[in-house]
Amino acid sequence: MYKPHAEDDDFGQAGTLVRKVLSDEQRERLAQNIIGHVGNNVSQP
Repeated sequence: MYKPHAEDDDFGQAGTLVRKVLSDEQRERLAQNIIGHVGNNVSQP
């Protein structure tokens, strides 16, 4: 059975990818992709 470690979390690996691996251009492209997909089919209340 797996026992979680104190340093385990759901955001560490993703945060490291964004902060330390991706270039500025790649971060911008990622943000635009997320914004574009989240905004699909959204209407004003």
